[in-house]
This record gives sequence, structure tokens and C-alpha cells, in this order.
Amino acid sequence: MSTRHGREAKPNLRNHPKAYSYLRFSTPEQARGDSYRRQTALAEEYALRHGLDLDDRLTFRDLGVSAYRGRNVAEGRLADFLDGVRSGDIERGSFLLVESLDRISRQTARKALRTLESIVEEGVTVVTLSDGKQYTEESLDADPMALIMSILIFARANEESTTKARRLKAAWENKRKSVGKKPLTARTPAWITLTNGKLVADPRKAAVVRRVFSMAAKGIGQEAIARKLNADGVRTFGKAKHWQKSYVAKLIGNPAVVGDLVPHVIDYTSGRKTRKPLEPVPGYFPPVIDRDTFNALQRPPVALTGSADGSLNGTTRRPKGMIRNMLAGLARCPVCGGTMTRVMKGNGVKGGRPKLVCAKAKAGGGCQYRAVDLGRVEEAILDNLDYLLGSMPSGSRGLDKAISDTETALSVLRDQAAELAEEIASGNRSEAVRVKLATIEAEIGTLEEREKLLLGRAAEASPASLGKRMEEVEVAAKALRRGDDRSRLNTALRGLWAGVTVDWRRGEVIVTWRHGGESRATYAMPIE
Repeated sequence: MSTRHGREAKPNLRNHPKAYSYLRFSTPEQARGDSYRRQTALAEEYALRHGLDLDDRLTFRDLGVSAYRGRNVAEGRLADFLDGVRSGDIERGSFLLVESLDRISRQTARKALRTLESIVEEGVTVVTLSDGKQYTEESLDADPMALIMSILIFARANEESTTKARRLKAAWENKRKSVGKKPLTARTPAWITLTNGKLVADPRKAAVVRRVFSMAAKGIGQEAIARKLNADGVRTFGKAKHWQKSYVAKLIGNPAVVGDLVPHVIDYTSGRKTRKPLEPVPGYFPPVIDRDTFNALQRPPVALTGSADGSLNGTTRRPKGMIRNMLAGLARCPVCGGTMTRVMKGNGVKGGRPKLVCAKAKAGGGCQYRAVDLGRVEEAILDNLDYLLGSMPSGSRGLDKAISDTETALSVLRDQAAELAEEIASGNRSEAVRVKLATIEAEIGTLEEREKLLLGRAAEASPASLGKRMEEVEVAAKALRRGDDRSRLNTALRGLWAGVTVDWRRGEVIVTWRHGGESRATYAMPIE
């Protein structure tokens, strides 16, 4: 239909069936824009040609989300679409427009068919835009050939994905078999570099590692070691601005210092991805610490943190769960944003009161040292707990774009890493290729952590989940008032809160909720 000005008039789609577009892609070429443009254009053209009201507000996009292991069905936007149909937000009789059936699922044909059935049984018509075919509950029941063809399409898609996964796995298995002959990957411990195809210890960093072990062997605690390194201006190995007790602990427990590599494999069990360690490979890295020194410091029952002067006292650690700080792992410094830790103040006098101080300042890392009365902070939180829980922000779907963007970037990087890994496995010994792979693998690690955080926040934002965890906090708070230890409440609070900034400048505690948002309460008079 054209107007007298020659422009196409938009049809009146009031009371027309609603159509929703479902987009999914995962390869680098697709992510650069062609797949998105093509799928979007096909959906718009089909809706216009068939008089459907294409909803541009609820376009469901799983960009970079795997359909091979069913993530898009379990936790992606396809799952959101089904939830919308079941809740009534999306009407029965609506249309779901997809480029082809393999966009819905690349799982085994049996599981993929179950996904298709779960959609059409909710009264939704699935349209494959590549051939214009419609799938409904009635058509699958009445037309055996349509059912058979859908199974064949799913089977072919699954076979393609399985073949790709098998090739990638084989490439890494070949690399692991030759682990004694050439480096498995360009990713190395911070004190090791890959130079001309060989693993070499960085002299400066290796000397720092030896210094850490030398101090630990003399009975100096991890916190005192970090404080000494900071005081002496020793450069850290990474982007951190100062040494932390936790990094010293990881260094002391890392078998790479004696040359051992502990390779891992990715395992999928019940739809969950886990990294499983394999047998260590001795002599893979150039050792910088002798094995006797390393083994002597691997004493899990003994507290390596030591006493205030930095010496080890040889006492066993507190039983797990005996937490003396209700905000353990939650308290944040208002100046640098780092962790605040519990210390005892009172000049050695028995009965001194516990305080919270910035861990960075305590370690000599440069932040402002300020001791805050822990008891007063805990009391304020307990007194204001009902208010804090009542002011909790509601869950939000604003994380969707961040999750999609992260997953798209991850998909692109993983494919690039797979290509580089196959190239190296095929005999390419170019240093530039290895450096590029190392860079990409580091980026993947960073994005995986971000993805994990975002997905966790999204899951935590559901009303049912929030309500259950609120109840756990209330029960644990009552138990604490009856004399229970702080462990139970600390665990419950960690389920709701990502952190608690103890702002001694304004006399406030600022609660950051795991699913997003903040709440505040006063614990003291402001000093600014």
C-alpha cells in the first residue's frame, strides 16, 4: 500500500496477532553484525507480509549464549519467553519468529524436540524464517512428516556442534600429550615468561618469590610479609597497587614454584561446567623454590597469619564457622573501597574492644588508617535490620544487556582462542601467536568472572529468592540475640549483601545489595 506521496503506509495492526523475534548467535562473524541484521530483517519482513504486530519492545536475544548445552533454555532469554507465556504477559496465539530451528536448540534431537514442544504447547506458533514453515501443537500432531523433519533438523544441528566440540577437545588433548616437549599454553604464573617457545623465570620476580618463601620459612606470617614488601616498595606482579596477605598465601601454596603444572579439563555434569584437576606434571615450569622448602610450608592445620609481630605461633586455626565479626568478608573501607578487617585495640590490656580497620592501611599499602568500633557498627545494623530489609530494592531486569554483551564478547574470544590453539597444535611455533593466545585467555578469564557475577546478581533478584534469604537473615538475627555465634548471621547476610561500607566520616553503614542498589543506616555521629 502506497500513499499519494509514494511512501509505503504502515498497516493498522491493532488486534492483529502479536509476534516476537528470537535472535541467537555465537560465532565471531555473526557477532560482528551480519547475523543480527539478517535475523532482524527476516523477522520484520515476515511480520509485515503476514499482518503480524511485531513487538519491538520484547525482542528476545541470546547473543553468544550456547544452544548446544541448553543454556538459552535453562537461563537465557528463551527461558524468559516461556516464563512470559506461562505468566500471561505474552498471550496465547502469539508467534515466535526464529531464523531456523537450530537457533532454538542444538542439544540432542530428543531434548531439542522437547524444547519445541514446550513452546507450542503453550499456544505459541513457532515460525522458521528461512523456509516460512509454521510449527504448532496441532501441526506436529497432524503431520508426522513435520515432526520427523524437525527431529532431523535438530539431529543435524547437534551433530555439527558435537563435531566442533570434539575437534576443539582433541586439539587440547594433543597439546596435553606433548606437554613435556613444548608449552601447553602461553598462560603462565606471574614470575614465568614464554620466550622463544621456552618457559623462563623472570629474574626480578623469581627473587621476590624466593624472598617470600625465605620470610615464611623463618616464621614470618603472611600479613607481615605483605606489609614488609609494601614498606620496601617491592613492585607487585600484576595490576594490584600493593601486596595483600591473600596473594602471599596463594604464592606459598602454588606448586608452580617447584615446577609442577596442574592441568585441568572442563567437565559438564548435569548441565554445569566445572574445571577438574588432572595429575600434576613435574618439571614443566623452571623451579624457583626447592621442593623441601615448599613442602615444609604446606601445613594446613597451622595458622600462617601469625601474631601481631609477624611470627608464627604454631597454634591451630579456629574451627571453621567460629566467626568473631558479623561483617567478616563484607566490611568495606570508605576511602579505598578495600576490605576492612577486625583487630583488637586496647594497648594489650585485657578486655580491649574489637575494631574495624582498612586491610590496605594495616598492610602498609597507603590507605588512611582509622579504627572503627566494631561493636557499635554491629549494634546499629541489628537495631536497624528491619528498616534495612524493608528498604531493600526490588529485583531488576536491567542486567540483561550487560549479560548479553558479556556473553557475546566471551563467545568471540573463545572461538578466537580455539582457532589459535588449533594453529599451535598444528605446528605453528610463532611467538606472536602464543602471545596473542595468552592475551585472549587472560581476557576470557576476566570476562568469565564478570559473567559469573552478573548471572549471580540476576538469579538473586527473583522475588522468591530474595524473600527466602530475607527470612534466613531474620531467623539468624534472632538466634544471635539469644546467644548464638555470629557465623549463622554472617552467612545469611552474605546471601543478601555484596558489601557494607563503614563510612566513619559520615557515621553511616552503606549496604550494597547483591542484586543491585543500596540502603543506609546511621551508627555514629558524622565527623565531617
